[in-house]
Amino acid sequence: MLQRILMPTDGSPLSERALALTETLGKAQEAEVILARVIEPPIWYGFEPDGVTTGEVYQDLLDSVNESTQQDLDKLVTQLREAGLRARGELFHGNPTVVLLELEQRLLPDLVIMGTHGRSGIVRFALGSVADRLIREGIAPVLLVRSLSPAFSVADTALVPLDGSRLAEQALPIVKTLAGKPLRRVRLLRLIQSADEWSDASEYVESVAHELTASGLSVETAVHVDEPGAAIVSEAPRSHLVIISTHGRGGFDRLRYGSVADRVVHQSTIPTLLVRAQPVVAQEAPAPISVAAAMV
Repeated sequence: MLQRILMPTDGSPLSERALALTETLGKAQEAEVILARVIEPPIWYGFEPDGVTTGEVYQDLLDSVNESTQQDLDKLVTQLREAGLRARGELFHGNPTVVLLELEQRLLPDLVIMGTHGRSGIVRFALGSVADRLIREGIAPVLLVRSLSPAFSVADTALVPLDGSRLAEQALPIVKTLAGKPLRRVRLLRLIQSADEWSDASEYVESVAHELTASGLSVETAVHVDEPGAAIVSEAPRSHLVIISTHGRGGFDRLRYGSVADRVVHQSTIPTLLVRAQPVVAQEAPAPISVAAAMV
């Protein structure tokens, strides 16, 4: 179960677009939702063209910003509470990136949910470089909701791309965590580079499907000979979520996040849950497990 969900917001309609999925996942998991808002204090130069800006005037400005921001945050918290969730708001001052990274270390959330433009891959978001830093340096999976994402009231179907490696499989634990709450169906997409891999790939994906079925999920499998990013973007609209490991073999390890994850966030409008994979000792993929052996 997810115990705690962190949703940073900058007060914009885009960042609050993630609220619907936050509500859906929070309710299904019975998780506490923490809405975080960070105020970056305006620079005080001490003067204006017409004269000097006093410390008192500057403080009045800060007080006004704090009051209006707190009111906006309280409205969002009330909305979640009225939906039956445990929710609270946290208002901070400082550099948003630094504050949120420190907050993540303190709260240890199981999931971070954020709104994103996704115009230039995973580099530019509604919160600037904040989402980028949380993905690179944070400790929790990050669910990105695009500005063009459908306003889903449900999130019961997920597309899970795999490349046959242990690194890519690190997306599976959170799939199991969400099983039944709210996920009902999973579409496993095994990506290969040539038709010669078809037999082993099919056997492999069926073994993973058996594992997820044991968690109560309805699982559909597919094997595609295609460029990974294009295949995922093409298949994504049939699901409510894409759940993908951001570091893996066979096309998932080209960048820090992987060009595949970058392309999915950039081109797909479907919310994408990025799971940061940890390095494994053995870099090669494990031997395929036969379906028959898995059922024993």
